[in-house]
This record gives sequence, structure tokens and C-alpha cells, in this order.
Amino acid sequence: MNLGSDGAVVALFALLVAAVAVWMALRARSARSARKALLGRKLSESELRTVFAAAPLCKRLPADLRPRWEGLVRLFLSEKVFVGCKGLEVTDDLRLAVAGQACLLLVARPDLDAFPDLSTLYLHPTTYVRRDEWSLEGGASVAEEDVEFDGESWDRGAVVLSAKAVRQSSRKPDGFNVVIHEFAHQFDALDGASDGCPPIPSALRAEWKAVMSAGWEALCQADRRGAWTFLDPYGAESPAEFFAVLVETFFELPGDLKAEHPDLHSLLVRAFGTDPLEW
Repeated sequence: MNLGSDGAVVALFALLVAAVAVWMALRARSARSARKALLGRKLSESELRTVFAAAPLCKRLPADLRPRWEGLVRLFLSEKVFVGCKGLEVTDDLRLAVAGQACLLLVARPDLDAFPDLSTLYLHPTTYVRRDEWSLEGGASVAEEDVEFDGESWDRGAVVLSAKAVRQSSRKPDGFNVVIHEFAHQFDALDGASDGCPPIPSALRAEWKAVMSAGWEALCQADRRGAWTFLDPYGAESPAEFFAVLVETFFELPGDLKAEHPDLHSLLVRAFGTDPLEW
């Protein structure tokens, strides 16, 4: 055994490990600096005109929240990949309509990052169709053919949207907004699970559970009776869908939501750190 040679190999290996560690630390610091720089960059006048025309809701944002919002939009556009499906050209108005409205959900929550688990947005020209299949006990399965979608939020780092639905639902505040709906699911999942309870202070959790459960159950009962409901009955599908429907209404029709469901409106004001009614 050549102890001197073995010692040299160990020393060289240790030096290599240290060099890699330093390189990784410098790379991480560089990435943090680049992200911080992006968060400090404003949108251009041309970009603002485009996003305000495509998504007028963004124009209502108050001046004190505008700098963070512009930085979040800039970061979102830099980090997320937009993929056009079936030949769709992803234009600036689409990218800005999606990024601008998605970042409204984060603008008053400086403790939250810009959807870090989301990497890719797939945009279809119009409503798209897929085949769903799920398993039952005993090995049987059920297939549902030709299921139509305008949007989906996936747990594996992707959001799928219909470009037509994005454009149509962003034009006027009527409580139906596919971008806000799907990014409500992304917001919900920031604490690890899309279950209808987003990242909120622990002191709010007991009230959240009680009020949201009561609101969801009331919607489910009304839907079973076929009764008219202020909130979209699609929210009766699950607590996660109830939250997404509620968030659409909160940002687009905050006054109506407060009038119809003041307890739910109050919860969302505290969850998002802002009240769109005051914008």
C-alpha cells in the first residue's frame, strides 16, 4: 500500500468536493441576485398598455402594490415557459394576461414566492378535449370520453389554459376568470397540497376550516336542490374547487361577495393580505 499516494488522492478528492460546494454556493447566490434584480424591474409602458388592455382587472391595482406586482410579473415571465399547443402562437397579450392576473394573488403576500413549483404553461387555441379514466375497487375502471376543459392546474409543475377562454374571461369582471381560477389552485398548493386551505397564519386555521366548510356545504345542498346560487355551483365539486370559485369572485366581484357572503369575503381578505374592493 502506498500511503503517500492514497493520502494525495484523498486530499485531491476533498479539494474537488470543496470546489464544487463553493461553485454551487456562488451559483445559488448569483441566482438569488438575478431574481432580486428582476423583482426590482418595472414593466415597460408598452407592456403595461398590453396587460391593461388584455386584463383590465390589473389596472385597478393601487399604487402602493404596483411595484411588487410589476416585479412579480417580470419574474414570472422570466422563469415560466409558455408552450403553444396545436399550432398556437403565444403572443405578448396572452403571456401578460396570464402573468399579470396570476401575480395579483401574490401581490400582498411578500412571504410567498412566485409559484416556485410551476415551470410550464400549455396554451391551447380553444376549449380542449381529453379522455379521463379512473380505477374502482375490485380492479374495474371507468372511462369518460371527450371531457372538455378551458383550464387545468396540475400538481406536477404545469398549468393548461385555453387561449380563447383566457381572452374572453379576462375582459370584464363577471366572476368567471379562468386564469384566476387555475392560479387559485396553484396558490392553494403553495403549502404542499391543493385542498382548499392555502398558506395562511396558524391563528386563522380554525376559523378558516369552520367558515369554509359551512360555505361549501351550503353550496352543495343548494346545488343538490337545483337552487340558484350566487357562487358558481362548480365549487360544489370539492373544497379545492370551492376555494378556486371563491377566489375568482373575490377578485372580480368583491363587493357582491361581501354583500352575499361577508364571512367568506373577510377570510379571503386576510388570506391574500388585500381587499380588491378597495382597489
